[in-house]
Amino acid sequence: MFEITTVKEIIHQIRKTSLEKKKFKDSIYKYYNFWEISDPSKVWFSKFIEFHQINPLKKELNFISVFGYEYSHFLISSPKIFFSGEDLNSNTFPKLRRYKKILKKMDLFLGFEEEDDVKSFYLPLWFLSFIEPNSTIESITTTINKINNVNHRKGFRTKFASQISRHDINGVREKIILLLQTIDNVDCAGKFMKNTDDLKSKFGDRKIDFLQNYKFNICPENTDTRGYITEKIIDSFLAGCIPIYWSEKNFADFKIFNKNSILFYDENDPQKLYNKISKLYRNENAFNEFISRPIFTDKAPELIITHLDKLKQRLKEVIDAN
Repeated sequence: MFEITTVKEIIHQIRKTSLEKKKFKDSIYKYYNFWEISDPSKVWFSKFIEFHQINPLKKELNFISVFGYEYSHFLISSPKIFFSGEDLNSNTFPKLRRYKKILKKMDLFLGFEEEDDVKSFYLPLWFLSFIEPNSTIESITTTINKINNVNHRKGFRTKFASQISRHDINGVREKIILLLQTIDNVDCAGKFMKNTDDLKSKFGDRKIDFLQNYKFNICPENTDTRGYITEKIIDSFLAGCIPIYWSEKNFADFKIFNKNSILFYDENDPQKLYNKISKLYRNENAFNEFISRPIFTDKAPELIITHLDKLKQRLKEVIDAN
């Protein structure tokens, strides 16, 4: 059974879905319960499908996410492609768990969870944040080589550590911040524990530009679930910061990311992280040795492009079948 709370809630969803249908009436790509979208042709999925010519007959495609009520899928026709970069299994966000009930109704489920279902495909949020829809093996290799270059991580980094987030629902971020503030000041530029306005006032909310001033970036996820990797750690990579992450379980595959280029916070042994960061911050030779470690493995470009090819095939199968 669905978690229907009130008739008013259902009516609200029907109206919301109807408005979204009108909003995207001139596009074959329709997005429901997604983040704010002004132009559907510029969404990652639309661009990916167009670049690879997966939908030559220009069929209407319906994408559904989790920023709304799950009832909307009853009002939408197939093909229905569900995407969630959020953790649908964790108790951290219980309202998201209700979406698990509708996955069987979808033609394809894209997300970081590895479901025992032929309809699911592993696509964590970091892929959309890092990989361009029109990527080729050459462009991916070029980007990875740039990030792996030690000069990308050196830069002119005059500040110690940063942290950008709206909340700390599991308490991990505050623990890391308080731990490291005994070494030097941690600049918190998001709503959570905010102590600087530089992100907005000096950098116009451009996160990567802001982060490029820091040696370290505190970027744990909201939940500790296998494969759940969002844009948080990718922001560190793009800015050249050393990411301070939690936890190792999140990484489903270290064949792409080099585990030894990331610092992990262990709630059972916080002193280990403190000692490591203290040494890297105060010992230039130790810091230079650490940032010389490649972030991505040698196999990363090939693994990424292979995964994109599989995604292309799965989308094509869904489109052709409907």
